[in-house]
Amino acid sequence: MADTKFNVGNSQAQKDFDAYLDTKYGNDSEALPLTSSYASVQDVFGPKEVPSLRNDTEFTPPLTSIDDLWGEQTIDKVSVDKEQNFNRALDISLRELVRFPHKDDSYSLNNVYIENSRGVREYIVKALRDDSLYGESVERFIQNIKNIHVVASANNVYGIVGEGQVGLGEEYRGVFHEYSQLMNHRYNEARRACDVAMDYGDAYKTRFDESKSGFRYFYLPGIPRDGLSKDYSEGGALGSYTYYYPSTEFIVDYFKQAQMIGNEIQEFINSSNQTEDILDAVDLIARQYQYLAIARPFMQINNSIFMNLVNAQIKFLGLEGVPHDNLDTIAQRLGPDSFSRFFTDFVLKNQHI
Repeated sequence: MADTKFNVGNSQAQKDFDAYLDTKYGNDSEALPLTSSYASVQDVFGPKEVPSLRNDTEFTPPLTSIDDLWGEQTIDKVSVDKEQNFNRALDISLRELVRFPHKDDSYSLNNVYIENSRGVREYIVKALRDDSLYGESVERFIQNIKNIHVVASANNVYGIVGEGQVGLGEEYRGVFHEYSQLMNHRYNEARRACDVAMDYGDAYKTRFDESKSGFRYFYLPGIPRDGLSKDYSEGGALGSYTYYYPSTEFIVDYFKQAQMIGNEIQEFINSSNQTEDILDAVDLIARQYQYLAIARPFMQINNSIFMNLVNAQIKFLGLEGVPHDNLDTIAQRLGPDSFSRFFTDFVLKNQHI
């Protein structure tokens, strides 16, 4: 199939793009060809600059309410028509599929990745609509997430778009990893989290002080100390930095907390009066996401699933979806209250783009 590019800079172009996918593939993901055809992000989104999360020359205090963003009496701008919001949640904006949609880099959107993401969104929205995503047991929630991973990893998508072009074998689809210790050395992402921590007064702001060496933890409700993620640094030195994910034995603990929070989100979605507590719902989505981002249960293809869930739930609230940015690496390092405030501000700041 020839490369096809889309300049999705307005709603009509997005509709044309969706119509193209429907024409080429319909809703049958099994019919998707294996292809490395790309639509570049620059062609998709245009040259528009994205606002920086942190202005190094002038600090803007965090937003605390929707009125701070839109002014007084603007809550009506948030849709509370439940049926309309269900339909909105199904619609994936392309900016919901990438980390930095307006950044001039080489990241590309692959057709298989896009179509898999649509399948994931359909699964999530259906489960939220019929109140079956979380259920009464963590086993139900875990099984749904595993099913979603099978959809997300179809057609060797990670082999096409993953780092290093390494495929994800069939034996790993929908299967939690088994590690006693999993780590990475993402120093730059940790530095970015440190910058955010400075803005939000989080303890992580001193992570790279020359006088601060050793392991750093933060407490998460419901997680045993041995199950907490941690990172290590020697006086901020680049070569010494390591982040440690929780081992496999604690993944269920993270999912138990995410499931309990998810049931609260589900109650809000089912509510007929959403506008009064909309920021409370965003706070719950942030806290659920943090548990999932830290758990990182699969070998590959984790954050794209959890951000798909985040965006579906945000859109159920009548808000616009958000790009991935570095939300996962920030969630893995900031305390839950700080991260929730940052996440809420990030959602609100992305409503006017």
